[in-house]
Amino acid sequence: MSNIHIPVLIQIVLLVTAVCIPIMRKKFDNIMKIFVVISSTIAWMLSLITVINVFENGSFYYNFGKWSQKIGVEYLIDEFSATMVLVILSIATLVIIYSVKDVEHEIKEKQLGNYYTLVFLLLYSMVGMTYTNDIFNMYVFLEILSLTSCAIISAKRDKNTYLASFRYLMLNTIGSLSVLLSIGMLYMVTGFLNMGEISKVVAEVWQSYPTNILVSLGFMITGLGIKAALFPL
Repeated sequence: MSNIHIPVLIQIVLLVTAVCIPIMRKKFDNIMKIFVVISSTIAWMLSLITVINVFENGSFYYNFGKWSQKIGVEYLIDEFSATMVLVILSIATLVIIYSVKDVEHEIKEKQLGNYYTLVFLLLYSMVGMTYTNDIFNMYVFLEILSLTSCAIISAKRDKNTYLASFRYLMLNTIGSLSVLLSIGMLYMVTGFLNMGEISKVVAEVWQSYPTNILVSLGFMITGLGIKAALFPL
């Protein structure tokens, strides 16, 4: 298997695991615990291989369906994105290994399957958001991340977590609209959703549409600030 496909394989492992958890067994028993640990470990090992490959051979692009980067979805696998995915999956794997014993004190046994499904969907979106070189694709992964985070908050199923989840959802909706408006304004003045193409033309576009770009930047910072819960948002 070519190393160029490994970053996509990481996401496939995470997504397949999320799909398999609710259909494999009705009860989240020891077999399922071993399954989620093995899956997260495999994803971590693949991310490690990707980091080694990138540092040895340099960064590369992955185009889905062989479409042009100007109109298709593209991943950019460079030193930064590969390292960040390794950090994300390293922490996640340690958390999953620890949680298979400890999470039962917080979440009812019948909800464990749902919880781990959401965790793997969360990781799937984080990996995609880190690798993508398409600004709208980033938004899609960001929304998956927001929805799964909201659902994980309510996994404990009591009044306080439901209220916290609802507040989180409302704030994230405002942040999502802000990010989407920013993307729309950038596309309006540049004609591209690919981050590489946007960076090439933004200096030229600035001469004609400085206000649009500044407003777009403001909406993007505000939206991401709300989602990340940065002060004072």
